[in-house]
Amino acid sequence: MDPAAASELDELIQDGGGALPLDRAAALLAASEQDGVRADAILASLDGLAESIRMPPGASSFEGVARINQRLFGELGFAGDRQDYYAPRNSFLDQVIARRQGLPILLGVLYVEVARRVGVSVLGVGFPGHFIVSAEPAGDAPRFYVDPFHGGAIRRRDQLVTRLAEMRLPPEHTEEFLAPSTPREILLRMIYNLKGSFVRLQQPRDAVRQIDRILALAPDRVEEHRDRGLLLVELREPVEASASLRRYLQARPDADDAEPLAHLLAELLE
Repeated sequence: MDPAAASELDELIQDGGGALPLDRAAALLAASEQDGVRADAILASLDGLAESIRMPPGASSFEGVARINQRLFGELGFAGDRQDYYAPRNSFLDQVIARRQGLPILLGVLYVEVARRVGVSVLGVGFPGHFIVSAEPAGDAPRFYVDPFHGGAIRRRDQLVTRLAEMRLPPEHTEEFLAPSTPREILLRMIYNLKGSFVRLQQPRDAVRQIDRILALAPDRVEEHRDRGLLLVELREPVEASASLRRYLQARPDADDAEPLAHLLAELLE
């Protein structure tokens, strides 16, 4: 872990606002969690990927996507990691670039940032359960979507709406599910993924570090105080665990898990 990168990421979260630079945030997240990894080197790798794509002046968004797809997926072989999906390395941008594999959201971030560097406007879309990207259409052209996890496959709106119906998600939220995500929303989702990876690996200290970032980005996610408290119980830190559990119970006194957590809190305070 690089404390300097972690500190810079924390400052970015606090001060970035809506203009938070997605590429630097992703690079700092990777650098902050690994020894010997530099954020600037990751950004230089993104620059190198972009420099290898020839984009003619005035290219349409569809031609831009076709050229990016050909380079990233056709020539370089970027793809989703299906074998070890939840491994932390799939959330680290440097490893995604080096291995040419990763989670949907990291491949999406890579796609958005390479596209930006070659002058193609592509935005991330926080589709439920599977992050995708969308190129800005020209004029009245219909919006289309790109799935970096599946080799840059093109998805139409009607296909995604059908998928939402299959997932039994409320149709009144369709526009929300298909809307572009802000950089802060994307970073938040990346950190949630990393938290989940560390929980699965039974690395509570690393998971707590991600929860602290989640709460800095989204203070209203009060369930994170519960998770933080339970992880701190594992780490045998009763004072901090009690404080986190108390905050959760104060915010959610009628939660289904309030009673057992209240008993746990009482035991911690004995």
